[in-house]
Amino acid sequence: MDKFKILSGNACFLVQNTSGTMSREDFEDYLKKEGFEEFRKYGWCDRGSFYINVNSLRYSAGVYKAAPLTGTIVGESIKNPFTIDEFKTIWNILKKHMGNLNSTNEIRKGYSTFLVADEILEEYHNEFIDYLKEENFKELSNDSYGGRGFVAVNVKSMLYSKGFVANALVSSFVGENSSCSLTIEEFKIVWNILKKHKQDKSAEKIVKKQPNIVDVKESEISKRLTECGKFKDYNNIDEYIGDVKFCLIHSCRYPEETAISFIKDEIDLIKREYASEYPAYDLAMDYYPICG
Repeated sequence: MDKFKILSGNACFLVQNTSGTMSREDFEDYLKKEGFEEFRKYGWCDRGSFYINVNSLRYSAGVYKAAPLTGTIVGESIKNPFTIDEFKTIWNILKKHMGNLNSTNEIRKGYSTFLVADEILEEYHNEFIDYLKEENFKELSNDSYGGRGFVAVNVKSMLYSKGFVANALVSSFVGENSSCSLTIEEFKIVWNILKKHKQDKSAEKIVKKQPNIVDVKESEISKRLTECGKFKDYNNIDEYIGDVKFCLIHSCRYPEETAISFIKDEIDLIKREYASEYPAYDLAMDYYPICG
């Protein structure tokens, strides 16, 4: 088992912008008061959700398709985002342990990993490890016992480490040492919310809906956009340009004629980015004149 799977995922949440207790505008004001800064304003795109990184303290309102591209805390789907109230419950716990993090100009940052500390974790067999196993978490293999009183838990890969890997590799939401970690009870509160949103078989059961033709098409678009998030093994620059055009049309909603015009105007830039192996999706988003 790859030990770095304990560091999979990131610190982002896909949050629906509706609430029984708070409007979208009020929630955005709340984020700013809590120290979050807007990553980018998307004035022309769908503003149906917020994309929030609790590690870099950045948020972006409106680009729901960004979630499968840059990743989310548990891979929550567009059909199953967090509510504002759920996010606030989680954030009220996390912010107590954040330390002195500064906002950075990054929307993708962090891991889906929590550090949990308690005296009982100094014992090799303890109730929290039993709880993790009951919740279908697996112990990271080839991980020597640390005995430091803390456990690293990745809520996306569903792995935990109570040994060397937790001690030496983990950079979590709450810092890199056990003095900034969550309590067992705090983790359970957070996990009871997170697990309702995991994009796996249990999430599919929550949705309880067979995909129709529109769902399939949307899935195919999302799959290609995800693939464009990394530089591919292109045969030539024409294939790269095709991906840039696809991202402009399907992620930022360019009309096809506008996308073609943009490519013609910025062909020298595109050639440089192709030579530097810059992902087509990142290029489209970085130089999108309306949403950027």
